[in-house]
Amino acid sequence: MWNIFDGLSVPGLAIGDGMITMPLWAMAALLAILVLFVVMTFVRGGLIGLTVLITLIALAVGTNWVLTELQRMQGRQALEARLEELRNYALAPGSPLSCLDGNANDAIEAGCEQVLFSRPENVAAATAYAASRLSLLSDGLKFAARQDPDFEPRLDQLRSSLERDRFGIASHVLTANNGCSADQCDRLTLLRDPTRMRNNMRDNAFGSLLARHALAWVAPAQNAATVAAPSGMSGMADAPAAGEAALTTQAAATEPPQAEPAPMPQRRPPRRANVRPRPPAQPGPVALNPARP
Repeated sequence: MWNIFDGLSVPGLAIGDGMITMPLWAMAALLAILVLFVVMTFVRGGLIGLTVLITLIALAVGTNWVLTELQRMQGRQALEARLEELRNYALAPGSPLSCLDGNANDAIEAGCEQVLFSRPENVAAATAYAASRLSLLSDGLKFAARQDPDFEPRLDQLRSSLERDRFGIASHVLTANNGCSADQCDRLTLLRDPTRMRNNMRDNAFGSLLARHALAWVAPAQNAATVAAPSGMSGMADAPAAGEAALTTQAAATEPPQAEPAPMPQRRPPRRANVRPRPPAQPGPVALNPARP
């Protein structure tokens, strides 16, 4: 917020984070100029001019101190928030990242290795977690050196856990992201004792663990694709025809008998009405002499 000197470069001066660091000779020259200015002001303006000058200097110094203190408090709060966020992320329910903090015996460390490398998602989370911790340690030490030396003890636990470099995850991050090697790595100056991290880089500890556990990631898929036959049906693989016949016979024996259908009643032919035959019509008498009109 108060980084008004960002991007400004002055020979002999170190400008960064809103603070100016100058060599001793430059500070002595500046102090001599200030004393000369005070003497000239006193000679020309008397006591009133000197009082005004001292007041202005006091205001400038006080304003600079207030701004510097505000910046220091904001920087410390931001770093504290990052520390708390990483701690909560590691201690979240079901998170395997808590294995990377603190001391552990051989049994616990073996269990942590099994959990961390059981799935590729866990390995990716552990790698990102180690990268965030290294970045936080770098920013915290830089802040402590420039603005707040009392903040450095707050980083002791973080730095100690990184120095242990359990499973070689932190050394892998430095190798992959910063191009470090066991013989040359500027980032190792963040640690008090980088011996174990150098050994992990040299032995590729993380790569060895990853290669060993990655074989188990594809095993469940292969087991699911392979269907094993039950032991009681092994003979059916050799003689499928006999097995099918046995299954058919067994199904026929266990199937309940079906009831025969009841005979359908026969339909009687429809009864015809008793129709009496009509006698043939008798012809009437034929007139021999038909009447003429």
